[in-house]
Amino acid sequence: MTRKLLFFVLLIVMVISGCGTKESASADKKPLENKNGSSAFETVPAGFRVVTVGSGNPKTEVGRRAPSTLVQFKDKYFLVDSGENTTSTLLKIGLPAEKITNMLFTHQHVDHNGGFWNFFIDGWQGPTGRRSLNLVGPQV
Repeated sequence: MTRKLLFFVLLIVMVISGCGTKESASADKKPLENKNGSSAFETVPAGFRVVTVGSGNPKTEVGRRAPSTLVQFKDKYFLVDSGENTTSTLLKIGLPAEKITNMLFTHQHVDHNGGFWNFFIDGWQGPTGRRSLNLVGPQV
């Protein structure tokens, strides 16, 4: 029941937010910054923050990353899909994979899960290292 609820909440957040906000990530931006120049992830929002990490498709396009969306609620991070290069893009915007302990796969296509193993392994290798990862999504 908890997994279904988490999936539903994340899906609603994505739909309401339009999956892109003023804080959308750009692969060229380093890191995602507040108005004062500090990393946006150094401050905890009062509610939700949604960052489009990648919005590509199965066809490789220069300058466009594979699908991935980061949803933050206060101090909790939820990664929705993990297309290729998701982990490196997260690092570029100032959020190492080890801080993300919740992940949702919308469906099992390579453009949505092709970067999962990098995300999975990198999370355990950081200075503090992730000790658990909650995975939600369709069974395979």
